[in-house]
Amino acid sequence: MLLYSLLLFSSLAGFMVELVWIRRLSAVFGNRYDSVPVIFAALFIGFAAGSYFSLKRRKSVFQALKTFAGLNIVALLGLIAAYLLFNWQLPFAFFYNLSLTYHPFLFRLFQFLSILVLLLPWSFCYGCSMPLLSFVICSGKRKKSAVFNYFLYSLSGVGGLLWGGFVLIPALGIRITLAISCILHAVIAITCYVYLKSSRGTSHKTSKQLSSLKKTAPVYLILAFISGFCSIGFELMLMRSFALIDNNSFYSFTILLSFIVFSFSVGALLISVAPGKVTEKRFVVPVLLSVIALLLLIVPALFVRSTDGILPLRNSSSWFEYFSNILGVSLFTVIVPSCFIGMLLPILIKKASGDRGENVGTLITANIVGVIVASVFFGLFHGTVLSLWQSIRVIGLMYSIGAIIYAVIHKQKQCMIVTSGIAVVVIVVTASGNVPLVWKNVALRGMDVIEVKEVGGETVSLVAGGNVNHILVNNQYSIGSNHNIDYKKRQAVLPMSIHPNPQSVCFIGMGTGITAGASLLFNPQRVVVCEISPGVISFAKKYYSTLVNGLFDDKRVNIIFDDGRTYLSYTVEQFDLIISELFIPWQSGTSLLYTTDFYSRVANKLNDGGVFVQWLPLYQMTEHDFGIIARTLSSQFKQVTVWRLNHSVQEPAIALICSEKKIAVTEGQVIAPDIASILGLPPNRKNVTGELQRFYLGSIEEEDWKEYPLNTDDKLPIEYVSPKTHIMDQDKILVGERYRELLGIVDSR
Repeated sequence: MLLYSLLLFSSLAGFMVELVWIRRLSAVFGNRYDSVPVIFAALFIGFAAGSYFSLKRRKSVFQALKTFAGLNIVALLGLIAAYLLFNWQLPFAFFYNLSLTYHPFLFRLFQFLSILVLLLPWSFCYGCSMPLLSFVICSGKRKKSAVFNYFLYSLSGVGGLLWGGFVLIPALGIRITLAISCILHAVIAITCYVYLKSSRGTSHKTSKQLSSLKKTAPVYLILAFISGFCSIGFELMLMRSFALIDNNSFYSFTILLSFIVFSFSVGALLISVAPGKVTEKRFVVPVLLSVIALLLLIVPALFVRSTDGILPLRNSSSWFEYFSNILGVSLFTVIVPSCFIGMLLPILIKKASGDRGENVGTLITANIVGVIVASVFFGLFHGTVLSLWQSIRVIGLMYSIGAIIYAVIHKQKQCMIVTSGIAVVVIVVTASGNVPLVWKNVALRGMDVIEVKEVGGETVSLVAGGNVNHILVNNQYSIGSNHNIDYKKRQAVLPMSIHPNPQSVCFIGMGTGITAGASLLFNPQRVVVCEISPGVISFAKKYYSTLVNGLFDDKRVNIIFDDGRTYLSYTVEQFDLIISELFIPWQSGTSLLYTTDFYSRVANKLNDGGVFVQWLPLYQMTEHDFGIIARTLSSQFKQVTVWRLNHSVQEPAIALICSEKKIAVTEGQVIAPDIASILGLPPNRKNVTGELQRFYLGSIEEEDWKEYPLNTDDKLPIEYVSPKTHIMDQDKILVGERYRELLGIVDSR
């Protein structure tokens, strides 16, 4: 029982740490799509190295447990050191500015090497856990199946995801969650040492088992590689497909990942309890591989059907309903295929290693190597070589190829014919099948799809209805259109009219480019525009170039394909004015643009007298959401004033204009006619102060908003509260009377 407890708690701690680092590293390196595969690849290299190392530390149960205990101490120290080092910004800033001079790829390479080196102590130790513990448990007096150990390990991982993702990180923050994981590593190590001390002398040698490590058939290693490659590839593509129906990354990501890991554990359990006579049949492996290939062949069509034409998830009145909605889509597109996928590695362990699990480490190493290759492949080529649905079907083709290889090596002629036929079907359907990526959501808006492009881990589309067109990201989020052009221009013109002399301007987010283009009306010396989506940049240049005042051709303008947070965190440039576009708080990855850490870095990038502008879409927020941002901003800037974008009470948007010094608009300055037109003011007026005053709503003091929590990189209440608002509390959105009440609060304060 004690050994099983060590197995369970090791997995629990490991999955919690993985979740912590995925979130922490997104704050360090940004939320670009290619960051996630880089993180996976770097972590899994450590896992593979640890798994391989464990093969050499199993001469006896005593040595294996002693090694496992020592590795947990190393893991604990490694986690602490890595957390401290990742908070040291200087090397990241140096390599970031160096890489921009040549190519951003250099910064991604630096990101990969940083994660690999700094997290190697932990990832290496974690990679040893499953092989060493499985060896110890299977070597006991009551020998248990290595496959059953794998099932328990996976099931405990689900607990780590749910506990960490839904309880610890939202309630306690990343730092304390990581501390709890460190405590678990310490408890595991101490327990091991106590157990070893009490049972020393009873351990037995098992050196004979080492000779069998070299006898693992190559076909099992090949299939273990395919299993790792395809399982992580399918997981990444599932994340992409669910982004089409639910843009909230945190909750849907954790639920979806839990479904996948749970399904893998169910697959392992089924193999564990299956009679030996069944799993020993030679046709079982090719049949399993062929079934998986056929399932993945129809997953795209099933996804479209289960989402009623790729419609967004329905609004929910409770978390249970939200969970049920995701479950309804996931049942046949995620859970069933993942159960079969989860059977492959366990059946290889059972067939290649036997119940005693002598070669578990070898197979897991091959499996993890597949994961590493897939992370790089899908990070670099998905969306450029293969589409989302093609990628899923190509993964199915990989399983078909595995079935053919197995049948050929074992000279199973009938299996060769059947598996080859399935592979041909998969190839034909992949080449000719055309399942839509954008469908009913656009049609219900009364619009037609003009163009669809998959790039940078996103589906970007241009849709049009009448004279109005929109750029949509992932089928639902409109990042800009040719509608209400003056309002879009006003997001730049209003703050640039308030600032006395804006010569250097930075925009976080580009969208159509209309807002950034309006800044050129003031003849600044330099304009930097950060846009995280390459597809958006491409579409903006193609469809909106006539509306942006020459933004894409002006030599003073530098358009940077990167997360704006990352750029402002590390760049050496300083600005007179930094403008953050209308980002929706519950949107994927945007919560990190509202933290004290980010606002502090923004303040450091402002010139003397510089101004930061945070635009907020109140029609997507509650007073609680606004209160969190208001308190967070006012904690970092001495002056925070509130300005309206428009007079609409149904789609109100405001700007929080922040500075260290009070901004004094020059008296007697003439507003140029084109700028006055954008602001909706009479042309050639000299009383700028009086004219701009109509946009002024009031000021914000931190003292007045202290009942709301601060939003920090460590603890992100806006990320956990805002999605609930979007899902369940539509009646609390700041429109209509609630908007008027907020104006009264701001004005009175």
